[in-house]
Amino acid sequence: QDSSKVWMRVGGKVDAGTGDMLTQVLLGLIPAAMADSGARTLVVGHGSGVTAAAALAAGAGPTDIVELEPAVVTGSRFFHKPAEDPLNDPRVTLHMEDARTLLEHGAGQYGVVISEPSNPWIAGVNNLFTVYFYRRVRARLRPDGVFCQWLQLYELSPRTFKSLLASYLNIFPDAYLFTLPGATDALLV
Repeated sequence: QDSSKVWMRVGGKVDAGTGDMLTQVLLGLIPAAMADSGARTLVVGHGSGVTAAAALAAGAGPTDIVELEPAVVTGSRFFHKPAEDPLNDPRVTLHMEDARTLLEHGAGQYGVVISEPSNPWIAGVNNLFTVYFYRRVRARLRPDGVFCQWLQLYELSPRTFKSLLASYLNIFPDAYLFTLPGATDALLV
């Protein structure tokens, strides 16, 4: 399988692709490297599965992946050889449901939570960038846990970016912001 040029469109919008592998990999590596080895992990939004694969490679323990759209799970298989697909890893449990529901009604705490939903301007996704959602994450995150939120830097006004950042910092005031030169994405950790 040649995966040199693969992308996944959801509702006509590209939500994952081989063109932004660095962001997808760092989104899994950075929080997993900052947390305890073997930490229970939650990945919100499966997409290509590259972020989950990176977190697993960096030492994540039991990992829950939550995804709403079955077609995303099917499409993610094009980004991996079968032996490298994170969905085939015995540490992984896939949940086909809303992340808010899983956080509200699931059991136990997480050492790592990685949130990589689609863009906040997509209908139905913006609720994963709110103080309310971040409170749910905080309630399920261990006191020494690490929460990483992907945030786009494109197609957002400065005012909207400040608002999204303020929501995150309201619940996680000791956060770091990671970007790369020329990057179109940011990671809040």
